[in-house]
Amino acid sequence: MHIVFLKKEYNNYTDEQIIHIFLEKGDNAAIGILYQRYSNLTYGLMLKYVKDVEKSADLMMELFEKLPELLKKHQVQNFKSWWYITSKNHVLMHLRKSKSDQEKFKLYAENELFIMEITLSGHHENEKLISEMMDAMNQLSPEQKTCLELFYFKNMSYKEIEKATGWTFNEIKSHIQNGKRNLKIRLTTKDG
Repeated sequence: MHIVFLKKEYNNYTDEQIIHIFLEKGDNAAIGILYQRYSNLTYGLMLKYVKDVEKSADLMMELFEKLPELLKKHQVQNFKSWWYITSKNHVLMHLRKSKSDQEKFKLYAENELFIMEITLSGHHENEKLISEMMDAMNQLSPEQKTCLELFYFKNMSYKEIEKATGWTFNEIKSHIQNGKRNLKIRLTTKDG
């Protein structure tokens, strides 16, 4: 393993500029800066779910090792929120491997973002879950369904949804919150 020296000038760059440097120059010091900025938050998130210090550290390192490949595959607009979702998915996928089917279903139902990310990333092993989630989405009001689809599936911001739909910020926020709550209710009562 070689040592990567962090470049001081990178400290003043935004996350997105750091990603651009990595993608353009292949400079691993850029990945080191992202690690420096986000390792504590990532570790804390892992620990919140796993409740094991060593396993949380392992999961964090495992994910950071994948970061260069992930950045090459995904167009990241907002690193902090993308990394949070990616980290959460990583730890939830780890937990999924060790749970019974009923526990898995509850875990998924409590984490709508994770379900939506699975749908986007095309994990075919979860087809039944995705099918049930899509059925539940179709039972939402048209406004809730539209807002959830635009926000989670198309990664649109509230402002972009405002422009696309003509709804106000507060209406969109309400549709997303109510849609998530209704999705959770439909998914958790389906087998209950």
